[in-house]
Amino acid sequence: MNRAIYLEEPDIIFGRGQTAKHPRVGLSLHGPLVTPSLRALRLGYVGPREGLEKAQQLISELMNPLRFPVDPRARVIFPGFEALFNCALPERFEIFKFVDFGALKQVLRIREPHQRIYSAVDLYLAQLEAARREDDTTSLLWICYVPDVVYTHCQPKSAPLNDSEISVAPSLSPKQLLKRLAQVTAGQGGLFDDSEPDFSLDAVEYKTDFHHQLKHRLLVSQIPVQLIREQTIAIITDLAQTVDRFQGDCKKISALYTHVNDIAWNLSTALFYKACGSPWKVANLRPGVCYIGLVFKRTEPPRGRRFRPNNVATTACCAAQMFLDSGDGTVFKGNVGPWYSPDTKECHLNADAAESLISLALQSYRDRFDGEYPRELFIHGKTAFTDEEWQGFQRAVPPQTQLTGIRIKTRSSIRIYPRSDLVALRGVAHITDERHGLLIANGWIPRMQTYPGREVPTPLEVDVLRGDTPILTVLEDILKLTKLNYNSNVYGDGIPVTLRFADAIGSILTAGPLSETPPLPFKFYM
Repeated sequence: MNRAIYLEEPDIIFGRGQTAKHPRVGLSLHGPLVTPSLRALRLGYVGPREGLEKAQQLISELMNPLRFPVDPRARVIFPGFEALFNCALPERFEIFKFVDFGALKQVLRIREPHQRIYSAVDLYLAQLEAARREDDTTSLLWICYVPDVVYTHCQPKSAPLNDSEISVAPSLSPKQLLKRLAQVTAGQGGLFDDSEPDFSLDAVEYKTDFHHQLKHRLLVSQIPVQLIREQTIAIITDLAQTVDRFQGDCKKISALYTHVNDIAWNLSTALFYKACGSPWKVANLRPGVCYIGLVFKRTEPPRGRRFRPNNVATTACCAAQMFLDSGDGTVFKGNVGPWYSPDTKECHLNADAAESLISLALQSYRDRFDGEYPRELFIHGKTAFTDEEWQGFQRAVPPQTQLTGIRIKTRSSIRIYPRSDLVALRGVAHITDERHGLLIANGWIPRMQTYPGREVPTPLEVDVLRGDTPILTVLEDILKLTKLNYNSNVYGDGIPVTLRFADAIGSILTAGPLSETPPLPFKFYM
């Protein structure tokens, strides 16, 4: 049955039911799918006082159109936030919560990375929690200003701040910390001496990544934030000075304009989504369809055993991302267990855990649709489903719901070449039989006259492993799901949204102690 076909680019729906294929064109012409009731978004600021003016300048810049020459076939000029979303960004932040920059630099000097990053997150978290207790933060979106010094020294394997003018309390080296951890495990006292009050045992349980740790610790309080780096702000606010420094180099100036245009589109769309709701949704999806993407993330092996092959950690966290025809996404955290197999190097649930995870998602669906079950339920995964896993999924799903299991491989060794000098078109599919096919989701885009990539596009390998849905229907749905990435306002993503953020969501869920996390909208993980 080998045959190649071309799938038409899916339409997306905007304001007043109007459709377009490019989200930037649709927002420019028709506005968002849901017009907000607020005349202006409610924004709060958290970060050092020194960054307030920069963040406010960025918000002001986003209200203005970007005026510079861009090839209209390839790019859509950013017309300004209010022109796109029918609401404004505020002239001033409604609430200010300042993180003392001196204290921030102080904790960045700590040599042990867990303590350094945990303490830095603590400074931001304390201000956000104080605002939640003391102010009206309903429907408020926080702009979290991250200085470059924090970004540099609060990443995995980053070094402490080297500033001889800043003095801190005595700190432990990584080697000393491991020794103390071994002592605690053996029951030989506490982790830190009383002379080192700045250290916390809790910090060791968190990952050394400022972004993931902050997002993880905010899941309980459900405070939406948009992290913005100092460098990102400078790219937009210092545009004129940067252009002058390029001294008429047209190629560099064009690349800079394109980059700034993309930042403005992506950041504005993310702000609107987190504050108000859906900018758009996919058209022509079948009613009653529900898509679930499986997320697995291994937990770290015990310290001291990390490099011993006979003591490989098998514990992993599982979660599910549910997306509906409305474009809304919700993340459900499942059970933590021995889901990872060192032999197959894959994660799989047992029947009870599989049933529990899908039941949680279906209950959320029924709450939304007056007790109705979906007509079709698609489960997307990166690996094949075991018999035990599938039995658990089936137990959770009622007979009236058609259940289909799809495997999507995003790292295929296969390439598709057209008979021309161009790369393959986005939407080209090669169907080998009724259960297997390849899909180009990030190829050449005729409307833009460009290919947004540098290498030959990698097709998605799609297999219908369970269920009887035709492969053509599955491929069409996957292409539609590449248009629901509200974190990047692009023509179409290369991976469906059900799996696009699987690694990021898993990293946030496992960035700290694996406590109970309620089902939350996708925006809390962006």
